[in-house]
Amino acid sequence: MNILCLSRLEHPKKRFKTNNQLENIFNKLSDKNNVIVHNSNIKLPNYFKNLDYQLIVLFSSFLSARNDRNSFKKILKEYDFIKNSNAYKVAMPQDDYEGSSLLDELMCNWEIDKLFTVCPDKWDILYPKFNCQGKIEIGYTGYINDEIIKYWEKPKHFKDRKIDIFYRASNLPANYGFLGQLKKEIAERFLNHPILLKDFNIDISTKKEDLLLGEDWYKRLGDSKFCLVAPSGSSLHDPKGLIRESIINFIKSNGSIQFKDIENKCFKNQDKKNIFTMISPRNIEAALSKTVQIALIDSYSNIMSPDVHYIPLNKDYSNIDEVIKKLKNEKLYNKIASQCKEKFIGIKELREEYLVERILSLTINKMNKNDLFIKKTNKIFFYFNSWILLIKEFSYWKYYSLIIKIIKLTKFIIPKKRFDKLKNFILNIFNPFD
Repeated sequence: MNILCLSRLEHPKKRFKTNNQLENIFNKLSDKNNVIVHNSNIKLPNYFKNLDYQLIVLFSSFLSARNDRNSFKKILKEYDFIKNSNAYKVAMPQDDYEGSSLLDELMCNWEIDKLFTVCPDKWDILYPKFNCQGKIEIGYTGYINDEIIKYWEKPKHFKDRKIDIFYRASNLPANYGFLGQLKKEIAERFLNHPILLKDFNIDISTKKEDLLLGEDWYKRLGDSKFCLVAPSGSSLHDPKGLIRESIINFIKSNGSIQFKDIENKCFKNQDKKNIFTMISPRNIEAALSKTVQIALIDSYSNIMSPDVHYIPLNKDYSNIDEVIKKLKNEKLYNKIASQCKEKFIGIKELREEYLVERILSLTINKMNKNDLFIKKTNKIFFYFNSWILLIKEFSYWKYYSLIIKIIKLTKFIIPKKRFDKLKNFILNIFNPFD
């Protein structure tokens, strides 16, 4: 079986481990098939466009191109061959609430067979057209594999953990609505609470320079007794990405401004009309490491329940003193840690193996139904071209990084207006689609 997996992941050093694992899932778990994991930052050779595919998977990073008009237009043109393919087509978007109308059109035009959305509800709002003609199924922002289960098989005992309360998050832009602002707000609340500062060892930050990735994140999480959690998602629906564009232009013109000012100018009376939340990889990792989550009350994809799988924190923080008392209740937090891990481990839909088997099964069903036969692929030629593609990607990131460094150096030499023109000129020359 020939499988094409399309991604658009950024520079390898900047990738989150969860995203990288998910978008290489077929490479790892489907070794009997011919799998191409292609980064759409690099032009796809005609050899791969002309292959007879049985399965095509559009991962979230590939679909995130919709957030940039020029990139999206190029993607639509470059990968137009997908529309006419007889393959079983799967889309796995994230942040569906951003540019959902663009996604809806794409799903219909490319005749996607199955859409796995991380949003557990409001499918009629996100995908009004595809919801009528296609098939939608719940998906997740991260999945569990044997590797991570083994890693957290014997997590540190609570008494041996040095950090009491741990938290890392980015300050999200205004286009995520009030929900996005909670990530910064929860950090500030805990950092400014006198009892927490006095009685607990706290490691909380939303600074960019304090961001932790990969193994560093795992180690810090595993050395923490509790971690703060805000719901993942957005309280603002931006179907065509126009609100996002408006916010970017408004900030460019006015500099750093308060959320309320941005709201009044760019999306007045639109926030909180539709709230989209779901679990995040952080919930999964905290559960497996038995790091107890102090979480703002939410549905968490209907997986986590308050006082059973996490310590609930009201969104107005009115029960923060009650939460502090629970942090000192050893029997309670040990029980919550165990229950949360058991819950996540017991959900088969969260397993990588289940996801791959599910998609492959749907693919085979379509082939049988349409009486399609797999054409033999020359293995030697296939793998030769695959290696060429890998070399191209390696070269792309190597020289792209060098070009970005040169651009940054010129910033201090020439005036801003000329610098902006030069930057756009260089990047357009280097664009892999041209």
